[in-house]
Amino acid sequence: MKINAISQTIIPKIYSKKEDNVFIANNKENFKQNLLLNTYFYPVNFTSRKRTANSTIPSLRLRSSNFLPNRFQDLPCCSCGKKMLTKKKYYEIKQELENIDPNKYLEYLGQYKEYMRPVEESVYNQLCELSKKEGETDLRTLIVSLRENELPELQKKQMKQVKKMNKFAKYLTLNEKKELLKKTLELENEIYKKNSIAPFRRKIMLDNIRNIKISNKKKHEKLIQIAEGFPSSKDLSSAWIVKYSGSDKENKPWNSLDIAQRFLMSSVATTDHILAYTIDPNHNDITNYIGMHSGCNEIKQNKTFMHWLHEDKENRIQYMKNYFLAVQNLIDSKKINKPMYKNYVAYATYRIYKLSKDTVKLFDDNEFPLTDDEKALIDTPKPVNNQSQNNQLLCNNVV
Repeated sequence: MKINAISQTIIPKIYSKKEDNVFIANNKENFKQNLLLNTYFYPVNFTSRKRTANSTIPSLRLRSSNFLPNRFQDLPCCSCGKKMLTKKKYYEIKQELENIDPNKYLEYLGQYKEYMRPVEESVYNQLCELSKKEGETDLRTLIVSLRENELPELQKKQMKQVKKMNKFAKYLTLNEKKELLKKTLELENEIYKKNSIAPFRRKIMLDNIRNIKISNKKKHEKLIQIAEGFPSSKDLSSAWIVKYSGSDKENKPWNSLDIAQRFLMSSVATTDHILAYTIDPNHNDITNYIGMHSGCNEIKQNKTFMHWLHEDKENRIQYMKNYFLAVQNLIDSKKINKPMYKNYVAYATYRIYKLSKDTVKLFDDNEFPLTDDEKALIDTPKPVNNQSQNNQLLCNNVV
C-alpha cells in the first residue's frame, strides 16, 4: 500500500475533530514520516494515548510525536545528561547486532557507551570487569554470573516496600486490610523464589495492587504510590541484572541478542511534557516540550516538574542547560528552520521558570528574551477541568 493511501485512510480516523483540520493539513508530511518510522515505539508508548492538540498558543501547537529536536543525534537527555539516540540510529544498531558474532556484542556495544543511561552503563561496566576475569564474552553467561550477587540486594529493597504496605494496612477497613495482606504475602513468595529464573514481575504486582478495592480514593492513591516505589530495572542496576538474567514474558530465557538490544533501547529520544499532560492537558505545544531518553521518561511518568527536578536538582539544571544550548545551536545553524521554533528555548525555559515559582532560571533574561505579550501567553492559563485543578494544587504543594 502506498504511503499516500495510508495517510489518507488513517489520519481522518484518528483526528476527526473539525478544529484539528488546519493542524492536520499543516503536519501531513510529518504524519507520513511517523508512519514509516513506527511512531508507537516500545518501551514507552505515550503517543498512543488519546490526546487533543489544545494549546494556549495555537501558532506553536504541535503533537509530541512531531517534535523536531528528538530527531537529531547526540542531544543530551534532560534527566540524566547522557546523549540520546534517534529511532533511526537505534534501528541501525539493532540490525548490526543481528548480523555480528554474539561473542562480539560486548565489544560492539562499547562504542555506544556514551549513549547508555546510567543504569545500563553501570551494568555494562560490571560485565566488562567480569569478562576480563573469566575470559567469557557471551552476554547471557556473564549476566547470569552476576545474578547471584545482585539478587539479595534487590530482594532487600523489594521487602522494604512490602513492609511499608503491611504498615499501611492499619489505615484500611477490615476487608480491605485482609485483601492487601493476602497480596503482600503472595508478593513475598514471589520475591523469594531463589531457584527460579523468572524474576519478580513488577508490572503484574502493580496491577494487582491497583485492583484492590479501597473505598477511600486518597488511601488507594497512597497505596499505589508505595507500590510504585518497588525497584525497577529502569533505575536500579541490580533489578536490571536480575530481570535480564531471568526469563521473558513467555518464560523463555533472555538470549544474548535481546540483552544487547536492551542496553540501548531505553536511550532512544522521546518528547516529555514539562508540565505533565495529566496535570493540565491544555499545553500541547513546543513551549511545553523537552527531550528525554525513553527510559528516563518512563521513570518520570506523571510527576510534577518540581518533584522530578528535586530528585537530582543541581545536575538536572545543568543537563537542561546543555540540552537547550544544543537545540539552540541546531536552530542557529538552520538545521531546525521552522518559524515556530524561533523562540523555542525562550518559551520553554520561561515555562520552567514559572513552574518553579520564579526560582529556577536557566539563563539570564538577555540571553533568550521574550516580550511581555509572549510571556503572557504562558502566564495566562487556560480553563481546566476539576481533575486538572486538583492536580495543579498538588503541583503547587510540591513546589
